[in-house]
Amino acid sequence: MALPLGELHLCAFRKAKQLEESHRPCCFYIGITEGVKFRFTNSHYGYCLDGYTDMHALACVTAFDAGILEKRLISFFYKWQGNQNEKHGGEGVSPANPWPYFVYFVVKRVY
Repeated sequence: MALPLGELHLCAFRKAKQLEESHRPCCFYIGITEGVKFRFTNSHYGYCLDGYTDMHALACVTAFDAGILEKRLISFFYKWQGNQNEKHGGEGVSPANPWPYFVYFVVKRVY
């Protein structure tokens, strides 16, 4: 049984906060994708090319819900030290493929 959306959002917030705290000092980015592994390892624009070491899926939801959750997470973390999000979220949602979308948290340590 799937979690109600409110509980899912709360779990995603808790996991993102836990990840940020456990990797301090760090840079992090919150986003959405249709393919977590491909987004991380892609040889043209994968996060691994920019020194990110960990990518975590926080939720797997519909495109609409992914956009909402991404916006809420970015809004919460927007002024946190290490946040690399420049936009406010929801821009990457494609209505042509509404399921599944992953909301993710990618992180790299800063020494």
